[in-house]
Amino acid sequence: MMKSLFAALVACVSLASCKSENKLAPPAENLIPYRNEIVDLSSYEGVYQIGGSVVGVGASPDAFYILAKKVSGEGEEKKFRSMLKDSNSAVRIMGLVCLAKHGLDIPILEGDDAEVLALPTGCTGMQISVEEFSKLLRDDTSFRAGFL
Repeated sequence: MMKSLFAALVACVSLASCKSENKLAPPAENLIPYRNEIVDLSSYEGVYQIGGSVVGVGASPDAFYILAKKVSGEGEEKKFRSMLKDSNSAVRIMGLVCLAKHGLDIPILEGDDAEVLALPTGCTGMQISVEEFSKLLRDDTSFRAGFL
């Protein structure tokens, strides 16, 4: 219990400090050069916040969640799976989320230790690796629900 309270406190403090330094993800409309092949998330490089459907004080959708809705609606399994091999961790996670949105098999990205702040629901976040994200997205229905 104390560990999860501490994690929530750290996440909220991290968000507050990042917001004041303007390090949070840019609005989704700035990230959508889709180009029919793969999402160009080059401006997402270094972004560590992967938010779901209800994030922050206003419980509004995160920019990542909004972008995932657009990308998953325009793609197909082959494209989503190719995203899993991208050098950008945000693109790899976007591929996982798109596979989940289509009810497709979600692979575990073993050994992928790039870290992100995952905020599936609300202000409760957790610093996890892409490998852990893929496991939670596949196995934890509560975690997955925040991104679908």
